[in-house]
This record gives sequence, structure tokens and C-alpha cells, in this order.
Amino acid sequence: MNAAPSHPRKTNQRSGFTLIELLIVISIILIILGMTASAISYSREKDRVSNEAARVQSFVSGARDRAIFEKDMRGVRLFVEPSPPGSPLGPSAFSRTVASMAYIAPGGTWASPKDSAGIDLLRQDSNSDGDFEDSTDFVRIVRGQNNPGWWNLKRRGWLVDGLRIRIPAGPTGNWYTINTSLIDTSVAPTDDQFLLLDIPFADGGNRGQEIAQTDLTYEIELPARILPLQPLLLANGVVIDLDGSDVPDIWRPSSTGNGQYSGYMDLWFSPRGSVIGDAAANGLLHLYVSDNEDSLFLKEQIVSSLGLSSFDSLVGGGAFVPTDEIDAATTPWLTGDEAYILKDRKVVTVFGQTGGITVNNVNAYNAAGGPDDSSFAGVCNDPFLFAETGKEAK
Repeated sequence: MNAAPSHPRKTNQRSGFTLIELLIVISIILIILGMTASAISYSREKDRVSNEAARVQSFVSGARDRAIFEKDMRGVRLFVEPSPPGSPLGPSAFSRTVASMAYIAPGGTWASPKDSAGIDLLRQDSNSDGDFEDSTDFVRIVRGQNNPGWWNLKRRGWLVDGLRIRIPAGPTGNWYTINTSLIDTSVAPTDDQFLLLDIPFADGGNRGQEIAQTDLTYEIELPARILPLQPLLLANGVVIDLDGSDVPDIWRPSSTGNGQYSGYMDLWFSPRGSVIGDAAANGLLHLYVSDNEDSLFLKEQIVSSLGLSSFDSLVGGGAFVPTDEIDAATTPWLTGDEAYILKDRKVVTVFGQTGGITVNNVNAYNAAGGPDDSSFAGVCNDPFLFAETGKEAK
């Protein structure tokens, strides 16, 4: 008997995906990954300034905590950034922003040995007539005899303008800031070396004579020393805009006299945690944290369009904080047809009496006739309202 013919069994001949199907799946995955990366990048970009403002708050709080823990003065130094090449903001060697900070501690004091001669306080001949009768209130010259060492201190960078001298030394003396212009380090030191007091000495002493006081003790407060701790470097593109900040006048270019922000912007905390030094006179210290593009672009537009030689003459002692959106049609110093939309920005505020540090939004509402009303459209006239009141806009 013949066996029945066998028929081949039908099977599914498709064993995988076609090349076209694989390409389609890979394309879909790449699109999804691209959308995800864009969303993450946008989120990071949006929160970048807020994150850096929080880092500034934490860093400054660290100085306060160290002052309390170590029962000694501790602080933070703000470093001014180099100016961008070709910037029209002025001829100064520095820009107007801060992107790094470091912890600092007191640098000690300099005083003459106990067995050496003290200092003399001299009057200025205000009208150069050789008569000191008209110079009663101009006791500003400090003379150190027998080579007090000031020439060497200045040459090494330890004696600079803005340091303080206490006369006489000890708790009964008064502090005065000094000017070192009378010490010329380009020539050999002389036995007599001179400093200038920024404000006249309180006691006029011998009336009508060149020497008002003689043989007084003193102590000079040397520059702070930078602690060997990790500094704060802000993320690329984020800065503290000094023109938008409310900082002590002595830090500003008008006080330094050379068109630059001070190289010694030091924020000190006492062992009790309160702010002391130059920043204490401000009561509140507001640091305006913004995108570097916003900070630089808008100021360059103003300086160029108004034909100014620098930004100092425009800002003065105020704060340049733009509104959230600047209308080009009503703002002659902003070029282009579309409104300029500012990126995120924050205000880090240090409270002088308590030493507390907060981060707040900018009050971008420009109320006509409000406090410190600006004569330029698109500039806030009360940017620190939220920081000072603790209330946000409704």
C-alpha cells in the first residue's frame, strides 16, 4: 500500500522587522529623546538664575555661620569680573558684574612698636598761604617718623586706599579710612611717611599750628585674608549685576574715583551674626542676580544710543533694574521692532541687623511717580519692594 503523499507544512515566513520598520521605530525614539532633552534643557535654563541665587544665599549664610561658630569676624569678598573686550560701557579695566566669591577673615593690624615714636597729625594749608589759622578743621595728614614701614606695606599690596586706622590705638580710639596717595613706591622710602585721612581727625588739638597732635599711638587694619575654602563660582551666563544692586556707596565707582567698582567689596559678619563694616551702613544689601546677556546688552544699548562715555553718569547712586518687558516702540535707546523680554532674575537680600539672607523676585512694576522714579522708560523705580516687605505681587 502506497503511503499518502506528504505536503509541506505551512509556516510564517516572516522572522523579523524590515529595515524600513526599524528606521521608523528609531526615528520615533530619536524624536521622543529630542523632545525630552529640549524640555529638560528649557527647565534648567529657566531655573538657572533661581538656582544660582539660592547658591549665593547659601554661600553668604555660610560666612555668617562661621562667624558665630568661631566667635570672630568672618565674611565674603565679591570679585569684579574682567570687562568684555570692546565693551562701550566705559574705559575702566573692570566690568560691572560679579561671578565669584570667597570666604575671608581679618588680616590683623599694623602698629608701631611700643618703644618707638608715635604718629603726628598735621593740618593742611587749605589755601597755600602758609597760615594754618584758616585750617582748623583740616587735620587730615598722618605723619609716621623713623620709617614706620608703610612704604613696604604699600609696595606689597597690604596698604591700600580704604583701609582703616584707629587713633589712638585701643578701645578709646576712633576709626578713620585712609588714602595712601602720599606714599610713592616708585622711589626709595623716606624716614617720614605720610597717610591722608578721608575725613578730618576729630580733635583739632593745637589751634592755628601745623602740628595738631603729636606722638599718638595707632593701629592700621590690614586687608582681609582669603580663607582656603572652596570659593563660589556662578554658573556660566549668570552674574550679580552691580549696577542693579543696592550696595554701599563706598563700593561704587563714584567713591573709588577711578571709574571702577572697589576691589575690596567685603561683606562682614560679627560673632553675633549681624552685618558690620561698610555694608552695615546700608541697612539692607540687595544683590541683583541676572542673566549676563540681559545685564550687558541693555546697558550697551543705552550707552551707545545716548552717546555716553560710560555707564556711571547714567546710574549715579541708583540701581538699574529693567522691567520684565521693554517696548521698543516707546524706548528710544532700544533698537529693533519687537519688545525685549528679560530672562529670569532674583534679588538676594542681606539684612544688616539680623544677618538674615533671603531670595526674592524683582518688583518689575514701574509706577509713574513712584519712589526713585527713573527718567528712562522700562526701568523699575522700586525693584526691591518684595525683598523689603516680604510680600509678592497678587
